[in-house]
Amino acid sequence: MESDVTQFLSLGYRTDVDGTDLSSPDGRESYQIKFTGRGIRDLRDATLRLATFCARHPNVERGYLLASLIRVSASRIKAEWGLIKQVLLPELGARMQLVAVVDGTEVVEPAHLRSTPVIDWFLEMGRKASVPPESRSTFSEEDSFTARNPLGVTWKHLEVEKVLVHRWLLGEGSIAVGTLSRQVGCSYPTVIESIRRLSANELIKRGPGRSVALAQYPRDRWAELLRAQRLVYPPEEFVDPTVDPGTVDGLMRRLTRLHPAGAAMGGVDAARRWDPSFDLNGTPRIDLLLHTPITRAPYGRGRVRGASEFVRRLDPALKRRSINERGSTVLVVHHTFRQESLFRIESGTPMPLADPVEVLFHLNELGLTAQAGQLLRHLRQEAKS
Repeated sequence: MESDVTQFLSLGYRTDVDGTDLSSPDGRESYQIKFTGRGIRDLRDATLRLATFCARHPNVERGYLLASLIRVSASRIKAEWGLIKQVLLPELGARMQLVAVVDGTEVVEPAHLRSTPVIDWFLEMGRKASVPPESRSTFSEEDSFTARNPLGVTWKHLEVEKVLVHRWLLGEGSIAVGTLSRQVGCSYPTVIESIRRLSANELIKRGPGRSVALAQYPRDRWAELLRAQRLVYPPEEFVDPTVDPGTVDGLMRRLTRLHPAGAAMGGVDAARRWDPSFDLNGTPRIDLLLHTPITRAPYGRGRVRGASEFVRRLDPALKRRSINERGSTVLVVHHTFRQESLFRIESGTPMPLADPVEVLFHLNELGLTAQAGQLLRHLRQEAKS
């Protein structure tokens, strides 16, 4: 487990905090992780360690117990978790959440628990761990890696695929491997490895010379891409505690005046530009994409601090979403580390537009899956015409 957890270190997570397995960059989330637990006793032991840690660290807003368990039923786990919460102080119990995989069945308490990159990763690992040993023996090491992380977890592999999807959406044809390497900002071998993975799923077609393009991009691959995006680039939400109904419009006016360098409009506003027939009334929130090339990309606390400083200049009243901050989400900051932004600049538009792949991510995060499908179909039709 330890070797897999280290994948989060590049995102600023910490493993050196005494009493917990993993802590988020801002220190507000902590994770107690238990693989191959053998029943109620292991559940109780892990819960006690998590409760002790949370009691010692009042700054931790959410403590997660992530447990893969055998020799116990899902219903028993739910009942035992309820009993454990009853003996804890209410304030302490409210900060603790359970995500368990019990013989392939997911148990999430509370049921409305919001997902995080670590939870997404754990559920993939938990499903794998729940496969009986005799079945796992048929998996090669490569199969095991693919089952846990279908696209890999590095930003470089993710960005190679996103650039190829970008070209596929816009009908831009094949791209030379060397050019793809420069656009992403990664080495030639890294691009070749990414292409090899995509070719194994019959997604790549070869062009003239050393060029490649996507041959297809099926629906299930989109789901994997969205999952990897959340893992590598977790969005940062900011709320308006004043609950001012005009906050979104006011933020938009300030953005157009500031013209912030390295930022592009995403979400609903960008979708309307990419597709004039985009079907949605109003703007539920602002999605902003910050382009931070890897040569100067802030990781961990640096990235969190960078987004916070940017938002502070935009509107000092906005607060990062947490259990203590009330109000609706009005701004979401997204990131990309690739070398070339792929922003689209239009005359008469005060800010560049995020590329359509990023916009599709934003719409799906908003729950606007129908509108995301509409935008995708529009782009593909335009590319084919």
